[in-house]
Amino acid sequence: MADIPFERTVPRADPDTPVLDGACRLVDFWQWAFSDLVANDVRGAFAEFIVGHALGVLDAPRGLWTAWDLDYGDARIEVKTTGDVQAWAPTGRPPKPTWGIGRKRGWDPVTNTFAPEPLRSADVYVLCHWQGTDAAPLSPATLEAWKFYVTPTRVLDERHLERKALSLRQLNELVDAGDALPAIYSTLKATVDAALRAR
Repeated sequence: MADIPFERTVPRADPDTPVLDGACRLVDFWQWAFSDLVANDVRGAFAEFIVGHALGVLDAPRGLWTAWDLDYGDARIEVKTTGDVQAWAPTGRPPKPTWGIGRKRGWDPVTNTFAPEPLRSADVYVLCHWQGTDAAPLSPATLEAWKFYVTPTRVLDERHLERKALSLRQLNELVDAGDALPAIYSTLKATVDAALRAR
């Protein structure tokens, strides 16, 4: 029997949809589960939301388990995030910014298959740095505290093929060489477009 390509379209949910036999609304679950934007997993999803908003690709709910984060035309975008403040109690020294860039056997939702060998499945990486100083749950919602760096995946494969994580120093070396482009929110779409032309 031939494999049938996997397709699952998830419509946008109405936040006022009753759940739990009408005892709550869907927005109550969202508020309970995702109100702390400082938490690593939620902050990562929020960064994808920021990048997706800048690129105008939020017409469908967030995809899960795919080998890349956002579809932008025919391009695949991977969003990686780091932050200067963590949701847990500080250890006395701020964390060093790093981004996970390791190659993986990613899953393709269209073909329902995994890559035969580890690779970077996206065309472009957007490395997001939340430079906030406040651990208040909604502080990452302030766009001015975010800085973005955009690089074609080709650059990571050429310069850091085996590397699993990228430090801020290594990222700045890519910026100095012109291989990664810094951006703020207002310039992010144009910067991604430039990186895609250079892929």
